[in-house]
Amino acid sequence: YRLITLILLSLMTIYVFNVYLFLHQYFVHSPREFTSEFDNGAWYSTVRDAIPKVNLYKDEYERIIFTWSSAKLVPGVYYLFYNKVDPRILQAKAALWINESPSYRQIYDNIANIEFRPINWESDKKLKNTLLVGYPSEFPKDIPTINQTVLPNGQTHFVFVETD
Repeated sequence: YRLITLILLSLMTIYVFNVYLFLHQYFVHSPREFTSEFDNGAWYSTVRDAIPKVNLYKDEYERIIFTWSSAKLVPGVYYLFYNKVDPRILQAKAALWINESPSYRQIYDNIANIEFRPINWESDKKLKNTLLVGYPSEFPKDIPTINQTVLPNGQTHFVFVETD
């Protein structure tokens, strides 16, 4: 009887300790270590903070180009989700492709006046009345920005750059 009690007590201790480790990792370490789509933290949705800012500017520009240079990030999905767009709109768009199977790029590459694609500064800087939303690495170092989003660790994530 004493051996069974000792085994059960040991198992309960191990279980409680593992629950503590999980909660500690989830609430303390994860927010600091997994902050963007580059380090497997895309589920923190760093795009979420950019969507209201894109909405703020979408009527001021003829065109907005939102970067899609990370394979893990599908910004069009976040845009649709946070703006609560009716899925039937996309289903109707996808139904038009009869001879090819739809892909993420086909469905989410263009929503209203917003394009989702990698930014090419050399060609995109020549576009008129356009807002570029991308990573700082996609632009020249000292380019003026009109807005930005910040990661939980304090680093700049997206920058908003106007073209001439």
